[in-house]
Amino acid sequence: MARSAQRLVRATAPAAVLLLATIITFIASIGFIASPVSALVETQAGINDWHHRWIGTPYLSAVHRTSRGSNQVFVATDKNVIASIKAKTGELVWRQILREDEAIHTIRTISGNLFTLTGTGEIHARLLDSKKGQVIWDFTPVGETAIRDTTFGQAAAVTSEDSNLIILNQGRHVRKLSAKAGTELWHWAAEEGSPTTYFALLEAKGFGAHTNVIYVVGLNRGIEALSIEVVALDSITGEYIKTFAAKSKISTFEDVLILGGAAAEKSGYVAWSDEDSLKVLTLGSDRASQTDFQTIVNQVPSLSEFVSKMEMVSLKLPDGHTKFVVAATVGEYNDAKGAGLIDIDEKTGELKVVHDFGDRTGFSSFSAATYPGANDKVIVVRAFRGDSDKGVLEFVDLSDSPITTRHELFPLDFEKFAHFTFMWTEMFTRGAPTPLGRVYFATMDGSFHAYSDVAAERWYREESLAYARDVEILDLPERKLWTQDVNEAGQSSEATQNSTLLNRYIQRLTSHVLQLKDLPAFLVSYANPSSLFTKAPVATPYSEVSIGAALYNTTSNYVKRPVPDDGEGGDAETASQDTETVSTHNTTQLYRDHFGVRKILIFSTDKGKVVAMDSGNKGEILWSRFFAWGHDIKNLVVVRQAHVRLPPVLAMVSETSDGGGNKVIRLYRLNALTGEDFQSDNFFFPASAWIPAGYANAFKLPLEDPDEKTHILAIVDERMHITTFPSTPAAESAFKDFAEDFYFTLEANVGAIGLRGFKPIVSGDMRRMDVEQVWSFPFPKGEQIAAIAERPSYEVMASLGRVLGDRGVMYKYQNPNFATVITENINAEVPYLRVYLVDVVRGSILYEAKHENIGLTQPILATQYENNVVYTFWSEGETSTSAKGFQAVALELYESKNRNQRAKSDTFSSFADERPYVLGQSFPFPHAATAIGVTSTKAGISSKDILFGLSRRSIMTMNKRFLDPRRPTAPPTALEKEEMLIPYSPLTDDPRLLLSYDLEVAGVRRIATAPTLLESTTVVVAYGQDIFVTRHAPSQTFDILNEDFSKSQLLLTIVALVGVMIITAPM
Repeated sequence: MARSAQRLVRATAPAAVLLLATIITFIASIGFIASPVSALVETQAGINDWHHRWIGTPYLSAVHRTSRGSNQVFVATDKNVIASIKAKTGELVWRQILREDEAIHTIRTISGNLFTLTGTGEIHARLLDSKKGQVIWDFTPVGETAIRDTTFGQAAAVTSEDSNLIILNQGRHVRKLSAKAGTELWHWAAEEGSPTTYFALLEAKGFGAHTNVIYVVGLNRGIEALSIEVVALDSITGEYIKTFAAKSKISTFEDVLILGGAAAEKSGYVAWSDEDSLKVLTLGSDRASQTDFQTIVNQVPSLSEFVSKMEMVSLKLPDGHTKFVVAATVGEYNDAKGAGLIDIDEKTGELKVVHDFGDRTGFSSFSAATYPGANDKVIVVRAFRGDSDKGVLEFVDLSDSPITTRHELFPLDFEKFAHFTFMWTEMFTRGAPTPLGRVYFATMDGSFHAYSDVAAERWYREESLAYARDVEILDLPERKLWTQDVNEAGQSSEATQNSTLLNRYIQRLTSHVLQLKDLPAFLVSYANPSSLFTKAPVATPYSEVSIGAALYNTTSNYVKRPVPDDGEGGDAETASQDTETVSTHNTTQLYRDHFGVRKILIFSTDKGKVVAMDSGNKGEILWSRFFAWGHDIKNLVVVRQAHVRLPPVLAMVSETSDGGGNKVIRLYRLNALTGEDFQSDNFFFPASAWIPAGYANAFKLPLEDPDEKTHILAIVDERMHITTFPSTPAAESAFKDFAEDFYFTLEANVGAIGLRGFKPIVSGDMRRMDVEQVWSFPFPKGEQIAAIAERPSYEVMASLGRVLGDRGVMYKYQNPNFATVITENINAEVPYLRVYLVDVVRGSILYEAKHENIGLTQPILATQYENNVVYTFWSEGETSTSAKGFQAVALELYESKNRNQRAKSDTFSSFADERPYVLGQSFPFPHAATAIGVTSTKAGISSKDILFGLSRRSIMTMNKRFLDPRRPTAPPTALEKEEMLIPYSPLTDDPRLLLSYDLEVAGVRRIATAPTLLESTTVVVAYGQDIFVTRHAPSQTFDILNEDFSKSQLLLTIVALVGVMIITAPM
């Protein structure tokens, strides 16, 4: 929070001006008064709003395997979402959004449906309908919980003899469930308190007289390391048979792979990495083989110079396969990955090397699949980067003799996606003579892709937007593009400077004459007879997949070029047929519409990516940039709007590491229209910069750099130093003049136990500016910040006072430096929250209130606008018999308790001793809220609406008249009726208040708004997991004609009336 010490506020206002403002506000409110709520007409849905449903980054997947390729791919994501996606197009079919504490352990297809094992606090085994995602049955063990914050200890398997399910829970409970009904058939539990935690299940070949065996694999916690322990159970009855153990020294369960089995006649194996060797235990016996790493290195030349621990990589093959990959970092600069394919000899249980993948620079991901109808034929896929703008898929066909390799190169811009993370492969024929492949993969930025041998079935989903953290809303430049780059004659600025004044005048006159050719078309478009009976516009369907660039498209926007063989295992004939796809698409120039509704929405994400979307084109992605290697984006700030010949500039502040474990701040300047680095001729204003210290805070100052016309940023680092960005002499000089009035706080974050105020220390050396503490406010013991809110810096207050029923005026408290800080103490005997209104310049408490018996698990939210504060929380009630529920509290601040009384000074100062008069009232609120915001308009004349993101996955709007602390609790008096106050009542649960109507807007974390050129209309952006964007008119659209208004009919009516007048005039 940053504020200036003094702001000029008019102490008096002429009565005429105040009356005019009141009349304008009254007129703007007429629409709302006539209809307190307004529902959306069905035909308008999807016209002025759009909704993108995101699921997050997948880490588990499953498909129904068919020879023609799957129609749906099922995925589980780190946002705790289970989803079905069309395999050919990437469109979302359905999704199941689970609770935040319901981690997903397993998904797999069974009998045409999808089985899931989820939960940490409470385990759920569910069978979902694969077409609609509906729950067929849900089994929950009573009184059992999973091991929190991990998938360890949870597993599932399918029995081959009856196709029923075996589930493992809590690392010790094993159950068999009926796949049809979800009922428990038997239950086995390990001894409580055992040092062994079981984590995997596998049906495999039995031993002795036991033919139907399910093996439960666990890790026994020894003094120095973990060791393998396996329990054999009868899969039909659940009876305990025997325990097998193998000596081992395992560091983590990630060093263990479960292979083979999946049928009563197939051998199963446990393979693990043990110090300097790989070991394999054949299930059902005590036989364990050992292979030294050096033996493997001798057969895999790409690992000869390995410098890291050997990793065992699962290929995600169907049950029964025993192949896996051993990989390690290699190379002089530790920048490459060597890998070899390993298999297990079924007769001896020994490891054998099948293939050397070679070494590749950067990261590598592996996956594999079997031929359709031929489970013994395997293709392994390795994904890695070819260079900065291409990805490579290396297909290794193990069914050929000798083994063959082919490479597929495709566009994958490093600055957008970086490296591969998760990958999964399927093969299909679909009538083709040779198998076709489809590879699903995720990248470091969070997006999800599919690359298919069928060009029309390549797609990607920008799932990084499921992690949206912040948004900047940018106004587009006007359509007159020549004001940015060239003059009206099409000449550059350099050519214009070399032209004479007479030539420029002639060019302007000529261009105006040439523009007359467009006059007939304009007149026709303005008065088109075909529009006499036009209908309202209809929403056009769109998909989250098609909003971005056609990344893998092979239409006319892309060209194919031959790719030479890289010399790593592919033959010349195969390589000559490979192609790369290069984008030649040119982005159309962006410009604003007549009413300024079209915006650029620039999101930053938790993954470190910045994505720009076109709000006027259903959220089409304009550009994206991924800042890899741990960039934690702290601030996105538009430091310059579009000016004449100057594009808008976006500044990004992030914290990352310098490679040696030390924190650094990195600063970037981007062209907000293209996402490219914004280059300047000024040496002191580079496109990027860095500060060798950790991040504390950053502030956008009300100062402009005189050369670049950009706002100056003040960056405060952990050393308590201030750095200006840009660091030009002019910017530093401007900051020095401003520093005396610059006050800010640093610890104003959720979880802080106090507040401290600071200001810069002004000295002659501008290269290093320190800060000093000017005030401190420690909270009472046990309290910490739960929510914080400030009045938006761009907000306009149209009216200085509130007109009462008797025509008196209560003047609004206009302190621009106060903030709302809400703390909570959940460890107190009676949990409570406390509300502080704090002047951040002086550190004084302007108002304080306390609410007891608050809920411990529900979020506390707050927003602040004009002289109002609104916050929500869960109340357990003052007594045991009191009603429980959500409460919304509204505060209004005035200069005085007395009507018509104003502050005495023309200049407001935070150091004055004046305190506001505060009115407050609480209202029962019908829903749990996850986000809160407030509408904003150009002049602040329209009424304010409070916007709530609800846990029911909706966006609700509530006019401030409902959240008015002056609403009478008794029957309203004549003066209160004159003031049009609504009698007190709980806030209503009216579906007509839902901006999102029947849409499911999931995981809303924040709501941002931006004004348009229409005073009646604001742009609303709700984001978190989903993104929902709409237009909203709190006081109805009083400044624009209805959409069914016909200009053609008006003109024809005028012409008809003139004709009638001419005809009837002589009469």
